[in-house]
Amino acid sequence: MRRLSERIGQRILEEARDQRLLEAAYEQLTLEIEELIKLTAEAAEVPYGNLVDRALLGGDDETRDEIRACFERNQAPGRFPLLSKYLADLPDEKKEEFFRAGWLTAYGGV
Repeated sequence: MRRLSERIGQRILEEARDQRLLEAAYEQLTLEIEELIKLTAEAAEVPYGNLVDRALLGGDDETRDEIRACFERNQAPGRFPLLSKYLADLPDEKKEEFFRAGWLTAYGGV
């Protein structure tokens, strides 16, 4: 009986650790997306809020292209490690969806 309780206790600790790791990864991903959008707004010389508004309206290929270009320019120096890994595992159509407006959901803008 004691052995069972130890295993249950160990499992609870492992699940709590895994949950903390997921929360930390999500927070880091959110920070990377925020940095990407700020860099994109600066490069496009538009206010941050305008870029978000344009994405919220949807169907804006210019916004999508600006975000993708900014990501591609800045990922090489080691910026956006989690976002780079996330996007590397997506099929092309899902990447397009992310750059069009999917980042809003991940960022919490919607």
